[in-house]
Amino acid sequence: PGPGAAFLACTPERLYARTGRFVASEAVAGTRPRGRGGDVEADFWLSLDLLRSAKDHAEFCTVRDWIAAQLAGPCEDVAIEIRKSVLKQGAVQHLFGRVAARLRRGRNDAHLLAALHPTPAVCGRPREAALGYLEELEAFDRGWYAG
Repeated sequence: PGPGAAFLACTPERLYARTGRFVASEAVAGTRPRGRGGDVEADFWLSLDLLRSAKDHAEFCTVRDWIAAQLAGPCEDVAIEIRKSVLKQGAVQHLFGRVAARLRRGRNDAHLLAALHPTPAVCGRPREAALGYLEELEAFDRGWYAG
């Protein structure tokens, strides 16, 4: 993409953001509702349940670690900035992490997009096999939505 170009999506996580050579990608997995009617105590317990869930932890780590591994191709100095926290949104909350890196010289947004899209949170893992199953089983093409 040229200057000012963007890849837009409607999802709680940002596939990546780039400023110069600095790249950041977000891992989001696992979901719990928020406390109803602004109930702070219920919200806290739902967050704690999410943080303690072995299933959600495993799913989240799969996504976060995959993103870090994928960034290692087009990028250098890959580091997990936020290991695991809770991203609170209007009605739901998710496990959240951020991976940062520096884009290698000669690489661009097309390389980042090819490396990161779609993430395992969208299509599953291993990515190539999961995409093959989706293509075989679904009667429609997900296109840019999910690879």
